[in-house]
Amino acid sequence: MAEGFYTMTFETPLGVGSGVIYLHDGKAHGGDASMYYRGTYEVEGDTLRASVAIGTYVKQHVPTSVFGVDAANLTVQGNISGSQIAGTATAAQAPGVVMKLTLNRIAD
Repeated sequence: MAEGFYTMTFETPLGVGSGVIYLHDGKAHGGDASMYYRGTYEVEGDTLRASVAIGTYVKQHVPTSVFGVDAANLTVQGNISGSQIAGTATAAQAPGVVMKLTLNRIAD
């Protein structure tokens, strides 16, 4: 089961970060100190596939994501194992950059 509230850690060759994300009824919502995440997901067996838009919401200074851009549309694929999802994400806006990510469920 993929639905729940997760902590998330992620990294690319350009940087590392962490945040939270809530997966429920095919929708994903989350964020961190400077970025929001929202999108959709589906689960087939032990595989999660998602399409997630990320962007900045801090207007005083515009931080850059670990993809090196301020907004991107991520294609995510992960493997579900118990209360953890581990996978990768890519973005057309950052060709060649691959994000490794780990989600750990903290609540349903």
